[in-house]
Amino acid sequence: GGNRSGLYRVQDTDGDDQFDQVTLLKKIDGKGEHGPHAVVLAPDGKSIYFCAGNHSNLIDVETSLVPQTWQEDQLLTRMWDAGGHAVGKMAPGGWIAKTDPEGKDYELVSIGFRNQYDLAFNAEGELFTYDADMEWDVGSPWYRPTRVCHVTPGSEFGWRSGTGKWPEYYPDSVGSVVDIGPGSPTGIVFGTGARFPAKYQRALFIADWSYGKIYAVHMEPQGATYRATYEQMIAASPLPVTDMVVNPVDGALYFAIGGRGTQSGLYRVTYQGSEATSPIERRATVPAERTLRRELEATLGNQSPASRDLALKRIAHPDRRVRFSARVALEQYPVAEWQEDALGLEDPHSVIQTAIALTRTADKGLQSQIVDHLAKLDMQALPVAEQLDAVRAYALALIRMGQPSPELARRVLEEVDALYPATDPRLNRELCQLLVYLEAPQVAQRTVALLANAATQEEEIAYVLALRELRSGWNAATREAYFKWFRDASLLSGGHSFSRFLVNIRNDAIGTLTAEEKASLGELLTAQPVGQVSTLPPRKFVKKWTVNELLPIVEQGLTGRDYQRGRRLFTQGACFKCHRFAGQGGIVGPDLTGVAGRFNTRNLLESMIEPNKVISDQYQSTQFALDSGKSVIGRIVNAAGDRLMVMTDMMNPDKLATVLRDEIEVMKPSSVSLMPSGLLDTYQEDEILDLMAFLKSRGDPQHEVYQSAAVPRKPNVLLVSIDDLNDWVGVLGGHPQAKTPHIDALAGRGTLFTNAHCQAPVCTPSRASMVTSRLPSSTQLYFLQPHLRASAVVKHATTLAEYFAEHGYDTVGVGKIYGGQEPRYFQEYGGSFGGFGPRPKTKLSHPQGHPLWDWGAHPESDGDMPDTKITNWAIEKLHTLGDEPFLLSVGFYRPHVPMYAPKAWFQQHPRESITLPRVLLNDRGDLSQYARDLTDGFPAPRHHEIVGAGEWSHAVQAYLASCTFVDHCVGRLLDALAASKHADNTMVVLYSDHGWHLGEKQRWAKRSLWEDATRVPLVIASPGGQVARCARPVGLIDVFPTLADLCGLPADSSWEGQSLKPLLGQADLPWDRPAITTFGPNNHAVRSTDWRFIRYADGSEELYDHREDPHEWHNLAGNPSYTKILEEHARWLPKTNLPAMMEVESYGMKAYREAEAGRLKRAKQLGN
Repeated sequence: GGNRSGLYRVQDTDGDDQFDQVTLLKKIDGKGEHGPHAVVLAPDGKSIYFCAGNHSNLIDVETSLVPQTWQEDQLLTRMWDAGGHAVGKMAPGGWIAKTDPEGKDYELVSIGFRNQYDLAFNAEGELFTYDADMEWDVGSPWYRPTRVCHVTPGSEFGWRSGTGKWPEYYPDSVGSVVDIGPGSPTGIVFGTGARFPAKYQRALFIADWSYGKIYAVHMEPQGATYRATYEQMIAASPLPVTDMVVNPVDGALYFAIGGRGTQSGLYRVTYQGSEATSPIERRATVPAERTLRRELEATLGNQSPASRDLALKRIAHPDRRVRFSARVALEQYPVAEWQEDALGLEDPHSVIQTAIALTRTADKGLQSQIVDHLAKLDMQALPVAEQLDAVRAYALALIRMGQPSPELARRVLEEVDALYPATDPRLNRELCQLLVYLEAPQVAQRTVALLANAATQEEEIAYVLALRELRSGWNAATREAYFKWFRDASLLSGGHSFSRFLVNIRNDAIGTLTAEEKASLGELLTAQPVGQVSTLPPRKFVKKWTVNELLPIVEQGLTGRDYQRGRRLFTQGACFKCHRFAGQGGIVGPDLTGVAGRFNTRNLLESMIEPNKVISDQYQSTQFALDSGKSVIGRIVNAAGDRLMVMTDMMNPDKLATVLRDEIEVMKPSSVSLMPSGLLDTYQEDEILDLMAFLKSRGDPQHEVYQSAAVPRKPNVLLVSIDDLNDWVGVLGGHPQAKTPHIDALAGRGTLFTNAHCQAPVCTPSRASMVTSRLPSSTQLYFLQPHLRASAVVKHATTLAEYFAEHGYDTVGVGKIYGGQEPRYFQEYGGSFGGFGPRPKTKLSHPQGHPLWDWGAHPESDGDMPDTKITNWAIEKLHTLGDEPFLLSVGFYRPHVPMYAPKAWFQQHPRESITLPRVLLNDRGDLSQYARDLTDGFPAPRHHEIVGAGEWSHAVQAYLASCTFVDHCVGRLLDALAASKHADNTMVVLYSDHGWHLGEKQRWAKRSLWEDATRVPLVIASPGGQVARCARPVGLIDVFPTLADLCGLPADSSWEGQSLKPLLGQADLPWDRPAITTFGPNNHAVRSTDWRFIRYADGSEELYDHREDPHEWHNLAGNPSYTKILEEHARWLPKTNLPAMMEVESYGMKAYREAEAGRLKRAKQLGN
């Protein structure tokens, strides 16, 4: 009841099983939903750990494992949340502390959380928590999803208010174990003691209050910390889970629901099955890195010269957590004791970490020496992860030690300026901030160019946020491009504060302009604010509805509703002005997308009819009584200096009132909700049903509330992508020694397309074409870089995975699918697991050239291969996917170079009996100079080099071994599907992104318009589907429309591919459409049933008759007898040829540039 916020001891003093004595042990200055939370007992029973969210001031502590030197550490000016949340809240944010059982001595353990609700120790004594996201930040570069954190002594997790949240890669913080996504974390508990299978006894169960879910997080040791995957265990709508516990008596998991006035309840979860549930043993071995980390943590508060020296020694360790713990341990000593030793270190990790330690502890006069210390680094040669660390160290030297002298600023620029722009967007973000701070030459021009080609909206916003403070170095063109971005940003979407943040960024940027600049930019500065909603006429009164009156009507009437009318009613009620829903709307009230997961029907009706009944402190306004007698009610959005800026009109968030602090007599939370009463009183009964259905649907037009009767269950899709697999597949006959029994078996129960081709002979554009169903000539994507979202044409296109998500599918991906940035496209992404690794310390067979070009037997075990780990993750996911239709995309990395596979796979293809591809020595003699230029100049070795080194048979052996290995992975995946509950309702589509030369045409690798580079395996197999071999020419561009057609989803007019459904099982149907492959603007191949026609940008042509010339040795284009064939094929050449985006250098561009330069030179010589 009236107890103050704090840590209490509650006792039963007389043994009657009733608590009768309450003792306040420690007052905690914090309350509400971001106040104090969990209390847990340490495994040894000697300490009590407790935590508090970021609205709780830190308690007084006797000791601290965290160095008490925390600051905001923002290089550029932080923007407070545009919706007014946590304005003025400073570091350390949410914290974790511990005390003795008597509550006498307190020690700070960890900081930098947003709102961690609960704590849990695993069986190995390691502490974990589940931290909240700031859902209003969704869509911004500073958004951090809900995440599971491994809480080690002295750790910092980097929460800062507003735009100030630290990225997870900052070296002065520690990252998460696994990111979950949007949600509201509540209780967590390990499965220790549960009568569950072993996997779940080790799992961490975490609760999400908003979306009504319980996840099981499965961790494996990774160095000094853990890596993890997660699965959805329990979900319902609504299911507002608050806390969980494992009962040691019956071994069941119990969880409670409730909160914010919702219905409370208690549930019990038991295991029903045949797996063993006996208690598991603790892991037998402890990783050496964890031992090192604990050794360093044991020195905190126990200072000695030996411990100091240990910290300096371990600060160079390759494990991030060990390095972090070493730096924390070092910082507890007087800087004079270790400064000289630190400045003498040379190892990159040592230099970076000691520089960070010095910026946090040393006198400001050391700034120049710290910069000199960092200048030891060869920034260009460092891996990206270390470049990121080094740039952060430079930034901290400026943040902590003040504005540098012009000379010192010049020295910093000498070290970092040449890095910008980089290929890694994270590095670009950090470099951009540093260079803006230093007002580097041309930083505006370089950043605006990056802005125009950014792959994601998060990258774009990071650039505009940094540039808003830059006053010098602009020209008219870059200023105009910068402000045009805001005009066009209405296509972007994000969380609750998103649109207002964009308005504030623009306003800050306008504030840096001179009067002349403002005049020249004109109406660009006065355009309608981003995200503004038009005013709608008021609705007429219908009747005064009550909860009890509407409850039975709604509970019985939510079938066959009208989605479009529900959305229109949501708009007419002005709901979008305050609330976000499915990525659209205002920034004042809570995001309602997941409201059906946390509120039942009665709760929803009550919140609309009686909004004052329950008001969350997260959305509560403040009432100010001023000494003038005036009253102001609203939300504080800025608290700067002697005044408060208060949003008083929720329908017009730009309208702010100024309240002077010294004029405030009384300031208290308002008891009146910002949401007006009586909103439903203007709706008819049928309209209320459509509005409630809209809220229940979470914005999904295919939700069950819109189904009038039972509808057929949508099929699941297993999409299997293989990297660089040509036609060396048993059933395709590309090589007589190919062993791919599992792919062959799949083809034997579906339709095998024997004349399938990619649309680009390079990974990124080929995959972009497949997932957008657009030709490269329409997407502007021709080469390895840039990625999909860099093209203005398809920047906002709905890709395959996003399309399926929009139509009610759970979309899950793992491995290489899009060729980069996979997590942004899937609802859940499992990772790349090392991608093209693991690699030996030195190359095995091809010591020169690109680091990926190598082959040989490596590593020792299948278990070390990324594709094995990808398969394991996908198999586990198959077992946990529920009854909702799903798209599971699995992308394998082999046989892409390096062509490594364990020795056992090489033994299946003995080198001494390898059959080499057939190669015609003068094969390229009938090609144009342009064709030769375009297909040379790549990082792949030359054919004569491989032959001369005696490595041809070895490389072919490696490719065959890699193909057989990846086929084995495919087989395991298909076997798991067959054994799962999804087997009878899942179609399988298997493909490769493009082909691969292994000497043919005297070439290696891809990047050509010939058969070896374009032909790919493509199999579509559905349960009960017909079996066929189809020789019709088809492309990967057709996969997207085909899947939509097979799943009963509507087609999109932007697709350039077409559905292959008519050909499934009916391979002889008429089909007059060829397959088109493109490599650079105006370079196209047209593959029909019998012919390959190629035309290059210089007009030169090739024609091959595949009935007589399957190896494409004889170019017939110059023979007049084939003029008609040439004309028939030329009519299929793309009419649109958008220019290539050449701003980001990548493989392929060099050869294209040289070919184009040669073409232009020859044309000039001819006088054309």
